[in-house]
Amino acid sequence: MLSAPNPPGPVTAVFNALTMLAVKMKPRLRAQKSNILVALLASTDFVVGVIVQPLFITLLLDEASSGARAVQVFTRAATGYVFNASLVHLAHISGEQYLAIKHSFVYTTIRITEVRLLVASAFAWLLSLSLQIPRAIDITVFHIVNNVFIVLFIASIVFCLVAVFFETRRHERQITAQQVTQQASKQFEDNKKALKLTSIIVAVLILCYVPLIVSTILYQSAMSVETTHMLILTAVSMVLLNSVFNPIICAVRIREFRLAFSELASRNVNTAEAGANGLLAEAEERN
Repeated sequence: MLSAPNPPGPVTAVFNALTMLAVKMKPRLRAQKSNILVALLASTDFVVGVIVQPLFITLLLDEASSGARAVQVFTRAATGYVFNASLVHLAHISGEQYLAIKHSFVYTTIRITEVRLLVASAFAWLLSLSLQIPRAIDITVFHIVNNVFIVLFIASIVFCLVAVFFETRRHERQITAQQVTQQASKQFEDNKKALKLTSIIVAVLILCYVPLIVSTILYQSAMSVETTHMLILTAVSMVLLNSVFNPIICAVRIREFRLAFSELASRNVNTAEAGANGLLAEAEERN
């Protein structure tokens, strides 16, 4: 049995659950639409922690069993499904920032609401699910369709980020040269923070996928099957670890997220202590 770094599924699930709860319970975070999209992205990482990472660990622990092949196929499908959903959510985040900074008038006209963002998230999950259908028909067709989808969405994300970057630089020069209202300046700073956050998330995503791309190329080389298999397992672990990085990035980059995480963690600790004290009191009364 080959070993590889095991992704921390419970840690991934807890961190991303905190991200979703923070945005859900804190109006100051929900006020920024990009934070709602970050929470929806966290839902994909939460699924990775609850379903995909445990499946991967099960596969690592029992590769030689008769059911390992079925677990492997299901793990690949689940990983591809969640990764595509994450990619669409990242495209939503990049597109929202593109509209907010590059086409601010259109952004205010179409009125991006929480309900519409939830509908967009549901569309991301359904689109990702539909892309898995060719897998059951013809694996070659699936790879072609899936690769085209990945290239198109990565290209759209990069286009939006690059366009927003140059537009942000232009706005900075305007703010320096002209007097603008305090509200407009604050809105610009919020959009700038959101752009930096998204850029870091995308950069970390790419870095986590580089080992998988390299190991896939090496798989075609003269290296031993066992060595390349080990490299691929390690690379997949890095891909799955990406899901635990996103909430950490949010906490490091956005002060409101750090405060919300701290408040939620303190509340859970206090609740646990109160429950434990209650149980002790009941035990003492019985004695």
